[in-house]
Amino acid sequence: MELESYTLVLVNLKHKIKNADGSESWLTWQQEIPKNSTMMKLLMPYQKRSEGCLSVEVGATRGQVRFTQTNLGQQILRAQMAKTQADFAVISGGGIRALLPVGKLSWRDLLQVQPFGNQVVSVTLTGAEVKTYLDAVANIKPDAGGFTQFANVSLVRDGETVSDVRINGQPLQAKKNYRLVTNSFNAAGGDGYPRLDTHAGYQNSGAIDAEVLRDYVKAHSPLNAADYAPKETIRTLTEAEKTSRETPHKRSYLQMILAWIWPWGHETAQRAP
Repeated sequence: MELESYTLVLVNLKHKIKNADGSESWLTWQQEIPKNSTMMKLLMPYQKRSEGCLSVEVGATRGQVRFTQTNLGQQILRAQMAKTQADFAVISGGGIRALLPVGKLSWRDLLQVQPFGNQVVSVTLTGAEVKTYLDAVANIKPDAGGFTQFANVSLVRDGETVSDVRINGQPLQAKKNYRLVTNSFNAAGGDGYPRLDTHAGYQNSGAIDAEVLRDYVKAHSPLNAADYAPKETIRTLTEAEKTSRETPHKRSYLQMILAWIWPWGHETAQRAP
């Protein structure tokens, strides 16, 4: 038996809360739906039959990842870049729903990491368009689901814009074309990302993100988490750095005004009797 496709239906989804005494509890987002014993009895044989597919080993990993710029984020994005031959990759960290366990990996493990069935998509952008896009996604706060995972991107962000952007180690060129890969959710504006699915250079590979990750894991197993340590630098300016960057701009503007006035005043002085 093979798993041809799947659709994620969220039932009794829970979130963690902190209690007044400092302890933590898990509560459902909505009123909990009780299990139907008759339906459970009907579905149990199918669940048992699916165990064989979900427990198939697809690779191995060593080490663990964290929810920042992470090894797992890098692995997912490198898989998608390999699939589409993209120059760089971006996804929202909220789409990574679990960590990979140490040791043997099953298809079930990968589905838990990427359970939503998003498709892998790509778009060709000019460097100027890349800059505008990164201005938006790179400055999403780290405590939100939209917090961005990057691959092949280095930049400095100040809360509103980005600077010193490099793609695959090379400075961003405004007129050069770049291929970006992401998922269909983010491309459609999910997690507050700029929409890309209406862009002329947009392409949908038709491949499901978890399946792309599975194929990549199979091809590169055994995996070592250290090999996927983020190499690019995503740096946030401090308030002091922001101030120091703004000061030269103010001075240069004043200097431009003086440079415009001075030649006129000098010429007038020369012509005066």
